[in-house]
Amino acid sequence: MKCEFCGSALPAEGGKCPGCGASQGADVSLPPPSPYYKEVMPPEPIVPPEPVSPGDLPDMPVQPLEALPPADILSVVTSAKPVMPDRGICALIAFITGLAGIPLALFTLGCSSPINLVGIGLALMGLKSNRKGLAIAGFILNIATIVVIIIVIVLAGYYLATN
Repeated sequence: MKCEFCGSALPAEGGKCPGCGASQGADVSLPPPSPYYKEVMPPEPIVPPEPVSPGDLPDMPVQPLEALPPADILSVVTSAKPVMPDRGICALIAFITGLAGIPLALFTLGCSSPINLVGIGLALMGLKSNRKGLAIAGFILNIATIVVIIIVIVLAGYYLATN
């Protein structure tokens, strides 16, 4: 007996074809497999392009080198300012420590001064970023907070000395 789909010989018990795996008989519930699935296509040959001689190329207008303006490489290199965008976060943190430092200075009686010293350092690092204005504001706020801390300590010492 032969397979209905691929034509290969079937075993005596029937069932499925050993060649294509298709079920035989009237109770077929699956469609038959494609007869092309075993076929291997050879690769297409690679044809190299034809060589072109310089005489076959179209004529292009050529601009003389004297018409181009001279480039002053030294002025281009020295006029560039290094901007470090990764230091922008330093400017932001310096601004936040400056804002939070004034209430902390009043409630902790000057114990927040290390935070403001860190804020000043971060503001100085943030000056070389694209958030220079935020770094300057953070620097001013942190300096103002240290001034407030000094005033609070002097007033607390005066109050304790008089009472």
